[in-house]
Amino acid sequence: MTRSDLGSTHVPKGARDRMRDEPNPVFARHILEPIFEINCRLYFNPLIAAHRAWLLMLAECGIVSREHAVAILRGLDALEKAGPDVARPFDAGLDYYYLHIERALVERVPGGESVVGNLNLGRTRPEPLARMVVRDALCK
Repeated sequence: MTRSDLGSTHVPKGARDRMRDEPNPVFARHILEPIFEINCRLYFNPLIAAHRAWLLMLAECGIVSREHAVAILRGLDALEKAGPDVARPFDAGLDYYYLHIERALVERVPGGESVVGNLNLGRTRPEPLARMVVRDALCK
């Protein structure tokens, strides 16, 4: 039996579509935004450091061109100079703090997304970054 056999033109949302919807405003305000605030305090410097290290590896391996690496590094310098508030404003549609920082970086790098997107090549983000934050907290 097909959807047309059921007499409906409505196509139910799959998980992929649901994940693209904006989060519920109550969830965003009471869960996502407080997590964003914690990330602004704890994750900003480790994330900038992780971006730099990853980018240097990509450039040394010839995966990212020197020109793009320099542009991204200058953008990271600008973010670092501006500080954690550069991730603002909070946008519940940007799922992760990482994407708030990427948005700010895209705004500062000539070529925008097409250049900054190179920073994500072959990358796993959350686990190494979480280890950096925990290590830093334990060493204080």
